[in-house]
Amino acid sequence: MGNGLVITGMSLAPDSITPAMIDIDAAAKIGMGVRVDRTTAALVASGTAALFNVVGGRVKVIQVIGYITTVIQTQACNLKLAANPTAAGTSMDLCADLNVSAAAAFSSLYCTGTAANAMLNTVAVIAQATNWIVSAGTIDHVTSATNTGSVQWSIWYYPIDEGATITAA
Repeated sequence: MGNGLVITGMSLAPDSITPAMIDIDAAAKIGMGVRVDRTTAALVASGTAALFNVVGGRVKVIQVIGYITTVIQTQACNLKLAANPTAAGTSMDLCADLNVSAAAAFSSLYCTGTAANAMLNTVAVIAQATNWIVSAGTIDHVTSATNTGSVQWSIWYYPIDEGATITAA
């Protein structure tokens, strides 16, 4: 990677940078990282399925949010997220199970950042308190039952290793 831009001996007058001069997409990437969206899809049927592919090295995950687009069936179903490395190592839970039975459309699923805490289902998301360092592999959703309903997942991240990216699975 390069050294970046260095400016010395320069000062800016108050109000010299206006909102119109700021690229909103670039500002969002500085604050939250790179965003990847996965098309809405049904929950995996009683098992594990990849939501996102982590390719080319390690990444720092800032936030993962699932937006429920179709109400989840009223039937017990535990849901959690897990990181599944391609190289040596075993899958690691990123949060504990949440029973998503009858989870409402237009609500959100997210993790606090602490693996021991259950995933949450609310209408307002609190920022993930702890970031995750995830190696190349997949970020999966794991369910305990086959329920109808659909979720659209989004992830925000920063690459740690040069060339590391996340793609929708």
